[in-house]
Amino acid sequence: MANWAETWGNAKDAFKEATGQKKPDVGKTFFGLVDKHKTSIKSNLKKVDETHDKYLESIRRFAEGKVEEKKVQEALNEFGRAILDFNAAKKSYDESLKKAVEAEIKDKNTKTLYSKAVQSMRKTLDAIGADIETMQKKLFAQYHMEAEKKKRKLSTEEMVTISSDPIILASIKSATKRATAFVGECKVLITKNATSPKPAIDHFNNNLQKVCRDITQGLVNAEKRLGIKLTGNVATARDYLVQRNGGSVKLADNTTATKYATEIKTLADHAKAVEAWVKTN
Repeated sequence: MANWAETWGNAKDAFKEATGQKKPDVGKTFFGLVDKHKTSIKSNLKKVDETHDKYLESIRRFAEGKVEEKKVQEALNEFGRAILDFNAAKKSYDESLKKAVEAEIKDKNTKTLYSKAVQSMRKTLDAIGADIETMQKKLFAQYHMEAEKKKRKLSTEEMVTISSDPIILASIKSATKRATAFVGECKVLITKNATSPKPAIDHFNNNLQKVCRDITQGLVNAEKRLGIKLTGNVATARDYLVQRNGGSVKLADNTTATKYATEIKTLADHAKAVEAWVKTN
């Protein structure tokens, strides 16, 4: 089952725990007055979760011959409409979050815990959007494969070509977005716990392996399945990430805040390099 609404709820909880405040509301100016209201991100994500599960189930039932293809197409369209609604809400709320970050930095003349926490929410929202986009492509590819299987017998290679290859680059993009969101979480934790960074160190160590593995798995598939040769800074990023996706590279408990900041910046730089590379392929 999809759980994007839960992911967003966890991000809001993390923001409140870090700052002691509720997430910023969306503000609209009307004749000089500011009307603050709650964003519809949560309700939109619940709808995306719901329609995703319905779409996935319709594909399964179609493959089993229990529903006609028309039902899959109806579920596909419902999922697509839910995504469009979410994207519109996401764009509006992200603009408000961006303004909140800029206002805080301007007011305090530095990046504060609050500004970093708001920025972390932006990155999480961005990662959720990328994951949804990837899943939309994945389910369509799966539907396409099942439709083809109704027409003819497919080899294993043909099934992989139809259902997996089209989403490799999108999956890499999603993984880099999640890595960037992870870095945002780390920035908040080390800022809040600069003198006693154990919580930040634990968060880094507990999640680094999966963050790196998700990206490297996609890069391996891009090389093997798509025949794309990795060179330059992307090859360097791959080597860095491979070293860390086995779980053996961890920060020591006595790691300083300065050393910690260096580590997460390096991870962020490699994730950005891979994301930029995806855009060119």
